[in-house]
Amino acid sequence: EAVFFQPPVNPRKARKEAPAVMLVPLWILALANIYFGIAADIPLGLARDAAAAAFGVEAFR
Repeated sequence: EAVFFQPPVNPRKARKEAPAVMLVPLWILALANIYFGIAADIPLGLARDAAAAAFGVEAFR
């Protein structure tokens, strides 16, 4: 409980924004996640092809 309710012993004075080298890939992945969540035909097609290759049968065709 002391960890949550007591003020920090040595607080950080200023926090900096993450560098662009970290933010750009983060935004790319976030937007790709939204896109592939809405238009799921590309990953679904890849998953079907992988299942067909793994099991040697046509999956859901």
